[in-house]
Amino acid sequence: IRGSVLIRGESGDTTCVLEGFTITKDDTDPLLSPSLLRIRYASPLIIGNIIKDNDTWDFGDGIQCWFGSAIIRNNVIRNNFTRDTGGGIVGPVGGLIERNLIIANRAGFRACEGGGAGGISAGLCVIRNNVIVDNETILYACFTEGGGLATGGDSSTHVINNTIVSNSAK
Repeated sequence: IRGSVLIRGESGDTTCVLEGFTITKDDTDPLLSPSLLRIRYASPLIIGNIIKDNDTWDFGDGIQCWFGSAIIRNNVIRNNFTRDTGGGIVGPVGGLIERNLIIANRAGFRACEGGGAGGISAGLCVIRNNVIVDNETILYACFTEGGGLATGGDSSTHVINNTIVSNSAK
């Protein structure tokens, strides 16, 4: 799929499944380009996809999940760049991020507006058995945080048995 995918619903139903696709950027200008996979008010299963090579000014360049509890499992999320937060994934609240390879994503650049997490920026969820490697947060003013992972300081986020290596925040 060249371009972005929107999954929108009104319930916590997990019968919506996105499986086995490669989702990559089209030729849209980064100022206009949305996240590659946007989830709104839905709780789909996102399984076995490759989500790669996007460039945007939006939150969550690879996967952006607002108001849903997605299960994000066995995906490769790589080489995405957002000038805000969550180069690989933003969200899901109450969801599960499990057994993914999250590699070489970048976040930041908008001074004092972004926050971090070149790899994952999430809260109130379970982040388990992922490989989070070579992600980067770049901010030129205010603060830098979460080259690989930022949880927003929420004690309800469970980070379990992940491999988090060679990430940077500068």
